[in-house]
Amino acid sequence: MLNNVKNDIAIKKTGNEKDKKLQRLKIDFEKLINNLKKKEFNDEISNNLKRGLVDNLTSLQSRDNFELNEEIFKNYENIINDFISSENNKKIKTDQKDMFNWSVPNLEDYSGTKSETIKLLEDIIWYSKYYNILEEIKPDTPKETLKNLVKEILSENDEMNVIGNYLWENILLSQDSGFSSKVYTIIYSSLNAFLIKRLSNHDLLKYLSVLDEQINKLEKRSDINNELYSWANKYAKNINMEFKLYLPKFEYTDLLFTYINFNVNNKYTKGPELNNIETFNSNLAELAPLLNIPYKSHEECMNNVAGTIYKNLFDPRAKSIEIDHEKLKQLFKDKQDELNKLKITINDEKKKEINRENSTLNEKLRTYEQNELLCNRVLQSLEISEVLDVIKNYNLKYPEIKENQNKINFNDWLDDDEFIENYPTVIFWCYRFNNYFNQFPIFKGNETEIPFWFFIFRILSSSKCVTIEDKNNYSQIINKKVSKF
Repeated sequence: MLNNVKNDIAIKKTGNEKDKKLQRLKIDFEKLINNLKKKEFNDEISNNLKRGLVDNLTSLQSRDNFELNEEIFKNYENIINDFISSENNKKIKTDQKDMFNWSVPNLEDYSGTKSETIKLLEDIIWYSKYYNILEEIKPDTPKETLKNLVKEILSENDEMNVIGNYLWENILLSQDSGFSSKVYTIIYSSLNAFLIKRLSNHDLLKYLSVLDEQINKLEKRSDINNELYSWANKYAKNINMEFKLYLPKFEYTDLLFTYINFNVNNKYTKGPELNNIETFNSNLAELAPLLNIPYKSHEECMNNVAGTIYKNLFDPRAKSIEIDHEKLKQLFKDKQDELNKLKITINDEKKKEINRENSTLNEKLRTYEQNELLCNRVLQSLEISEVLDVIKNYNLKYPEIKENQNKINFNDWLDDDEFIENYPTVIFWCYRFNNYFNQFPIFKGNETEIPFWFFIFRILSSSKCVTIEDKNNYSQIINKKVSKF
């Protein structure tokens, strides 16, 4: 009996020691987070990354299933110390060996209102900038390289911060060396979702189906206006030879990502279409299962999104969601009209109570306004799904480049009468800027991507370059062909 008592005391003592040890670890973990909070870096990107890491560690700490032991504590201590060390010692990238200046000297920048062409090109450049970064993220990419790529994403401080923070969480809090297929689905569909929203805001989605045709037309090097030439000249001042323009390839789930996104803890965040809309917050998780449906079209995906939103927000007693495209459009139009009438009624009631503030009426009005805005956005998305479904496979063409040839040789062009006949201004441009044509790198282009330098080169070497300035004497063959052109 005495032995049993001794054993109970020993067990309680051991348990108390474990509890004390765990308590000390929790206190030390809290200190780690607080020390990181107080740390200030010299640049805003590092401070943004720090805040993201603090938020993630704090979130991790508050989880019910979070287990802390010495090994786990040491791991996060190393993560924090490595982060602080790398941010303190990081060097500004100075390697500019692949950057060239092809601009025309003293050519004024175009100062007028941007045309739809320029807005479209700038949106595609924005998209391509991030696509180029994401293409470098592979399962075997070293963690330090991944961190630098994520910092590039976060450095712009725009809507892509959502993806940057998502990747940042994966890198710092995941024990695995690579990313799962779900991570790749999320980052590429998120990028496409943000592009869809940008193009929709600029009313440019209608041009996506002919985007490749418009770029192919530049090969003719005619009909280049002053705005486009001046715009290209501005970009030509600092051309990155590795940068590519990517024509977007949309997946059927991309429209879903305009309404819902995900973070590393499988929690849901709002997509761009739900920004500034609070009335659907409690129903956001209802959209998550839609990611697992094998859609056959953009329209089918958006029908499921619209049907889920309508049922949960406006018709919760319905046994199933409506997925008929035209019926959904009518449902949301009718609901929009109904909400507009309710807003008018509320405003009339508010006028009667002009001498006092009625919080109930204000709250109702705010709800009606937000739901009306959501109806409008869903209707737009249903129409966007129709546009996305008619986009064919892109087919960029490069007649200037001989088949199976990936290196441009200026001397080959000079010896090719047919080339000179077809592209006299190319020869003109190369002679005029004779220090440029030896800078052409290996050509890497296909049906959906074009090297940015080649895209700019097409514009700069157009017929417009002949009229910009002609003060010098060029070879007879150039003058002859250009005048003929």
